[in-house]
Amino acid sequence: MEAIGVLAGGIAHDFNNILQTVLGYTQVLLQNKPSHDPDFINLKAIEESAQKASSLTKQLLVFARKSESNLKPTDLNREVNKISEILSRTLPKMIKIELNLEEKLKTVNADSVQIEQIIMNIGLNAAYAMSDGGRLIIETGNVTSYDKISNPELGLNREGYVLLRISDTGIGMDEETQKHIFEPFFTTKGADCGTGLGLAMVYGLVESHKGHIICCSKPDHGTMFTIYLPVIEAMPAENYAKKIEGNKLHCGNETILLVDDEEPLRRLGYELLNKQGFTVFVAENGEEALEIYRENKKIIDLVILDVSMPGMGGYLCFKELRKMNPNIKVIIVTGYSDNGKVKEIIKSGAAGFVGKPYRFTKILNKIQEILDTKTNRK
Repeated sequence: MEAIGVLAGGIAHDFNNILQTVLGYTQVLLQNKPSHDPDFINLKAIEESAQKASSLTKQLLVFARKSESNLKPTDLNREVNKISEILSRTLPKMIKIELNLEEKLKTVNADSVQIEQIIMNIGLNAAYAMSDGGRLIIETGNVTSYDKISNPELGLNREGYVLLRISDTGIGMDEETQKHIFEPFFTTKGADCGTGLGLAMVYGLVESHKGHIICCSKPDHGTMFTIYLPVIEAMPAENYAKKIEGNKLHCGNETILLVDDEEPLRRLGYELLNKQGFTVFVAENGEEALEIYRENKKIIDLVILDVSMPGMGGYLCFKELRKMNPNIKVIIVTGYSDNGKVKEIIKSGAAGFVGKPYRFTKILNKIQEILDTKTNRK
């Protein structure tokens, strides 16, 4: 399983670089096409397909434990209510969604996007098991001391947990099937209906939250997934951060050093950033980046740095850049989100992180956010 995880992470890294090129140039072409142009629909179809492929690589990264989690105090009930609305529009109408939520539910440390992925994947599997209709029940609750004592096999080693239980009235599974449900690429669906990554991703996400998941099922008696998430004392904090409008492309006259070992991505980044008014230096590895920065550090305002590169690599390059300028502004960009290294770079002073593949508006918004902070411009 460890070897498969390493393989999956490597494939996802290379595939994300390819997708970044496809998405980037598609967006370049879309900028020059009015919506009534015949090519506009075709380009949007390419963009949509690339986004779907991106979601598959994210599942691979989750399984490989190479995805970044944005954990913060979260009201699980609020997330369930939000996701249930999405499910109600997604699942067939003959499936009834029922919620049974604990009123005074304790706070968990969670990534709301990943919680949505967990519930959506289990919900979609449940729908497949209820082709003739049925009930999807989502419950939350506080785990008591009795629950921990009576289920020692769960390994609930913290003081407090909340549970998220998702059950259905579908066809259920036999014991042999249940042994394999969390394995990557295992599926009981047809080749055109599933990838076999959904529940493997769910397992990886629960593990990344330091939680536990169990499955109970019997043929013709439905399936129930119970997820335990650790409790934290802090109450959920509302996010009042002002979001930059995605359709407003930032233009600037600053100088940016772009570091990436993939030539198509360097060319794409140079064209797009230059078009927005930036002066751009490009480097294909960490050694070249250090040489360029050493000669031009007085005029370089920001560095966009890929982490996974041959030779010195992004991590060591960042450390050397920091030696030259402790206040340097660096955006980490990578298609292979190694939790340890990315978090270590951010803790060491990186200004931000953007995962590949990304929309061009996203990287521009991140550039604007960082440069605005640097110059205090409004």
